[in-house]
Amino acid sequence: MRAHWPLPVEEELVFSGPDWLLLLLDRYDSQTCANFLMLIWRCWSVRNGVTKAGKALSVEGSVIFLTRYMQSLLSVRQQEAAMDERGKQKPQEKSWRPPPPNTLKINVDGAFNPETGGAAVGVVIRNDAGQPQEAVSLQRCRRS
Repeated sequence: MRAHWPLPVEEELVFSGPDWLLLLLDRYDSQTCANFLMLIWRCWSVRNGVTKAGKALSVEGSVIFLTRYMQSLLSVRQQEAAMDERGKQKPQEKSWRPPPPNTLKINVDGAFNPETGGAAVGVVIRNDAGQPQEAVSLQRCRRS
C-alpha cells in the first residue's frame, strides 16, 4: 500500500500501551491517518473472510479494493449538498462516471419498506462507453 498511499513508518507500529494507536495517529496528518485506519479495517475484513468463510484473498486484490474504495469515499465527500439562500438543499445533478477503458462498471441500488417488508434491487452493468451490457431488477413484495 505504501506505493499508493502515505502510511505511518513501519518501525512506529509497536504496541506501547493501551493508547498506542491514538498516540501514533497524533503524529500524522489526517490523510495518512485515514489511510492507515482503512488499511487496518481491510486487514480485519480479510481476516474474517479467511477464518470464517475460507475465502482466498490476494494482496493485489486488497490494494485495488482499498484504492478504489477510498476514491469512492472522497468523491462522496466532494459532492456535499449545496444549500440555497433559505437553507434548503439544492438539487444536485448526478453524473455517471465511466470505468477505465476495456472494463465494466456495475451500479446497484436498493430500497426496503419496513412497513410491508417489501424490497427491491436494481443492477446495471455498463461498458466504458456507457452502453448497458446487462440490467436486472428484482422485487420482493411481502405484506404483514
